[in-house]
Amino acid sequence: MIRPQPMLYRCPKCGWKDVFAPKSDMLIEKPWEACPNCGGHELECKPAGAMDVAVEKLSKIFS
Repeated sequence: MIRPQPMLYRCPKCGWKDVFAPKSDMLIEKPWEACPNCGGHELECKPAGAMDVAVEKLSKIFS
């Protein structure tokens, strides 16, 4: 099993962002079609760095 690289999704309209880190290489749909915060459909997607992943994990623990 090859684990895919985590991806950082960001909404340029409101600044919302989240990291999507699949647990396996199973084919799945894109996690967000629109921003869950403002409904914007222009989501940016790029490979997430180690810092992005760490910050998202910590923010989910403390929120």
